[in-house]
Amino acid sequence: RSTLFPYTTLFRSPYSGMGHALTGLINVPVGDTFAIRATGFYRSDDGFIDSIGNNPIPTLQNPAVNIVNGSRVEDELNGLETYGGRLSALYRPSESFSLHLMALFQDIRSDNADRYEVDPDTNEPLYGDLVASRYHPEFTDIDYRVYSATIDWDFGPTTLQSVTSYATFEETFQRDAALTPLGGAPVSQLATFLFSTPGTTDRLLSGILNQITSTDKFTQEFRLVSPESDAFEWLLGAYYTDEDSGIDPQTVTAVDPGTENPAAGIPALLEARLPSTYEELSLFANATWHVTDRFDLAFGGRWSENDQQASQVLTGALLGGATITFDDVNSSENPFTYSVSPRFELTDTTSMYARVATGFRPGGPNVLPPGAPPGTPASYDSDELTSYEVGLKSSTADGSFSFDLAAYYLDWEDVQLLAVVNSVGLNTNGGTAVSKGLEFTASARVTEGLSFSLDRKSTRLNSSHPYRS
Repeated sequence: RSTLFPYTTLFRSPYSGMGHALTGLINVPVGDTFAIRATGFYRSDDGFIDSIGNNPIPTLQNPAVNIVNGSRVEDELNGLETYGGRLSALYRPSESFSLHLMALFQDIRSDNADRYEVDPDTNEPLYGDLVASRYHPEFTDIDYRVYSATIDWDFGPTTLQSVTSYATFEETFQRDAALTPLGGAPVSQLATFLFSTPGTTDRLLSGILNQITSTDKFTQEFRLVSPESDAFEWLLGAYYTDEDSGIDPQTVTAVDPGTENPAAGIPALLEARLPSTYEELSLFANATWHVTDRFDLAFGGRWSENDQQASQVLTGALLGGATITFDDVNSSENPFTYSVSPRFELTDTTSMYARVATGFRPGGPNVLPPGAPPGTPASYDSDELTSYEVGLKSSTADGSFSFDLAAYYLDWEDVQLLAVVNSVGLNTNGGTAVSKGLEFTASARVTEGLSFSLDRKSTRLNSSHPYRS
């Protein structure tokens, strides 16, 4: 039968006024083999940061003349709305086959960032309250969309699992650039200086920055899974992803002070486009060998190949109307990772284990400006992590008390860093880092509805990050 569970919540944050939220769920079986479920939510948060009309911006030519006499006067700048939903459908004509379809969306609408001005010495609010000097609106709109289809087909000797997905992300935002440094001066002062008649302040200008960041991502994964076994279980798989991302465009625009109206007759001060692509193919395998009733050995490996490409184009009035095209850059890698994990049951309620595993983050290309000096890295490598862990898990027979104890050692190589090389900001690889520590967790269930837990962690980090070209 169908079910519907809507409910609302009112809440008050430490700084803002009243907010509210609404969530709901509906589940609709359609016969014995098909069902649909839909969920949705909405949340609204009042703002708690004000702009109070302070901090005038003088011109460079004549400090007695202000571009704007103060920031905007507005209460609760940073209101926030978040809403979304998920629609899923399950088709199961038999015990051996199922198809699960899912569509998800989430939108975030932020009127302003949750940043306010503080005293640099005390970190206390600078004006006795939460204030941001805002000359232009700073909104952020984020849209997520995810669509997936999952097939699970047990045809006897093995089970085939297929997961196909397509996802999009788009962030559109505007930033107040009135006081953003550009070419050694805030945008508002620089634009007023450049576009006024020499020796005058006859063209008062401010600035805003608009940007669209997006990603379109397609993935496909296949897995062959063995039947459950007391002796040996295995999994074989393949994974593919194709991603198109970019900042397209980022634009700094001269506007009339106090408005979002582009200044007449003045082209974009700066415009940048930075598209990129990422493609990866992976093959992986995992297995568990039940050596005895109390001893298991799990192990696996993953090989992958990734290819990346990026480019950049700059243009704008501050470049004299010229268009600067950066050389396209490419990178590719073939990393291999593995894991080995033995586990031994000392008793029915106590076991000890060890694990060695490796992982990586992909490297990629650096978009270099034309004429970059020789030796400036055009790409950076993946960084690699090797994790060593041993532990003990135990509980009472009825599960009323349990504890976990673990010791770990992490060896991180070719750490990815942001660096400036030959006066060019880029990604590069540094040295090594080591993290080691102990973790302890204990929990006790006093009654059916009451339990206590205790966690303790001790970690030590040693690192060395010399630049490596």
